[in-house]
Amino acid sequence: TQSSVQTVQHETEFSRVGITGLSQDLREQHSGGGLFLERAVEDIREIAPSLQDKDQTVSYFGFTKKELIRFIDAMQSRGVDRIVPVGQALDFNGVWDGYRLLHYFTREITIL
Repeated sequence: TQSSVQTVQHETEFSRVGITGLSQDLREQHSGGGLFLERAVEDIREIAPSLQDKDQTVSYFGFTKKELIRFIDAMQSRGVDRIVPVGQALDFNGVWDGYRLLHYFTREITIL
């Protein structure tokens, strides 16, 4: 997949970079830390081939639940753990990155 930068917007706390595709080279250069790569697509399934097992969250805007289910079916890898509306990517939940936190952070005592 080829990628090219369309727009760059720097803010105090973050930077937004509009891209046309997501190449492996661009993925490796992504530093995190407030850097958001954004891609506009008509059909969300267009991004499915770009996803890898290490991807955690996809934020979306303007897609129906039916379209999101088709997107999940189109993923070739294990896929992402969370698909959330824009603005909710960092919301905390009892299930985080595919793990039920209460289960993993509590001790269970068994008496036989």
